[in-house]
Amino acid sequence: MKVVDNCVSFPVASFMILRKECDIPFMLKNSDYLCEIFMLEKRGVTLSLEYCGLIGTFPQKIFQIAALSFIDLYYNNDLHGSFPNYSLSESLRRIRVSYTSLSGELPNSIGKLRYLSELDLPYCQFNGTLPNSMSNLTHLTYLDLSQNNLRGVIPSSLFTLPSIEKILLAFNKFIKLDEFINVSSSILNSLDLSYNDLSGPFPIFIFQLKSIHFLDLSFNKINGSLHLDKFLELKNLTSLDISHNNLFVNWNAINVEPSSFPQISELKLASCNLKTFPSDLSRPFREPNSRSTS
Repeated sequence: MKVVDNCVSFPVASFMILRKECDIPFMLKNSDYLCEIFMLEKRGVTLSLEYCGLIGTFPQKIFQIAALSFIDLYYNNDLHGSFPNYSLSESLRRIRVSYTSLSGELPNSIGKLRYLSELDLPYCQFNGTLPNSMSNLTHLTYLDLSQNNLRGVIPSSLFTLPSIEKILLAFNKFIKLDEFINVSSSILNSLDLSYNDLSGPFPIFIFQLKSIHFLDLSFNKINGSLHLDKFLELKNLTSLDISHNNLFVNWNAINVEPSSFPQISELKLASCNLKTFPSDLSRPFREPNSRSTS
């Protein structure tokens, strides 16, 4: 099912066109009929309803349509509902429900979505803790749960997912990072844990993330001492923000060449109790959007 201009098309043998402004609310209210239509489709079905101005409760049954591979409810602020506790469609590859009022806990059954590559749920009202079953999402590349009410511990299994590239968990209520063993094989390139309640020492597993280029841990309660030169180990790092924690950041490098630094374009160290700023740092930083000349 796909929104095209102001119409919705169903990829079934009897091909139908429905007007978005009148028929979609009717179809959602009669979700049994909608599910029957999709049952005729054997291939992957895309349900794209972004910017539809949907109001009310989204039927849970639609998340269970066997042929559903991509559901997009982006920017329907007054759309409520939750995921079913059981039997999410195992053919789902992409879930995008950002900027809606969907709520509730993420179900443990989400771990059965073995083909899921994108879980995009920011700016919703989801709560509770992250289910341990997410460790089964071996095809997941993109995870955005920012701006929700999620809490508890961030499980280490997220960082060991073999395909994960982006983890965005800002503006939640997480209090702790789980114990980490080895994430040296991770291909994670973006990590945003800002605006949470994370406490304890700076997580040293960060320095194993050799592919990381964007890192934001600002506005947490991380404490203790941190040697800024440790970030020399992250050769691909371009943006670093560890502002507004309880850190004491210092510089411990001796005879470090500017060429040893990653090509950082953005460095934020506000409220880091930094007494001196090393002069060596000013030279290797490149200006944002700078262009090389040949």
